[in-house]
Amino acid sequence: MTTQDRDGSVTRPQRDQALMEVPSNVGPVLFGTLGVGWIMVRCPSQYDELMRRAGGVWEPGARQWLVQRRRIGPVIRELERTVDPLFRHAGLHLGEKGQGR
Repeated sequence: MTTQDRDGSVTRPQRDQALMEVPSNVGPVLFGTLGVGWIMVRCPSQYDELMRRAGGVWEPGARQWLVQRRRIGPVIRELERTVDPLFRHAGLHLGEKGQGR
């Protein structure tokens, strides 16, 4: 089933859109899944503002952030942009899934 936006373009319903593949980690930031719609993020406090901008919800008991899957893409791109160069400078290269080699 497709729907039309106001401008007449055809879009798929959100549930049919491909889910972004989430790496297990990007540098010191660890990712996990919670159901289909949420990503669990454990990260140093220096990334708190990034998580807030993504609409993340802090879980104090688990000491992790919950970010909606549909909003995790910009978080991952920002982390790859800022964290990857630091690891490369230290001689650690992050692979495609964020794994060090």
